[in-house]
Amino acid sequence: MASPRLTEPVVPGTEPAGTKPELPPQVLDREVRGQLQRILASPIFRNSKRNCNLLSHVVERTLEGHRDDLKERAIGIDVFGRSIDYDTTPTM
Repeated sequence: MASPRLTEPVVPGTEPAGTKPELPPQVLDREVRGQLQRILASPIFRNSKRNCNLLSHVVERTLEGHRDDLKERAIGIDVFGRSIDYDTTPTM
């Protein structure tokens, strides 16, 4: 299976079993980080520290090869400063 292009969305669960989408080899980390900085400087993100922190965390963990660590509880603790025993059950 060919690597997905950055312009083509990867829908979770659509990859064949046992495979994970990866960035094309020609895309360098510095290019991704440069684009991240442009996004963070946009009006939507520059006014929200929480959104910037979340997006930065997800991009960096992905570039480091730790995509499997991107779980709700881990993000809550690492990005939003939640305690390790916080309740992830949605409240209604």
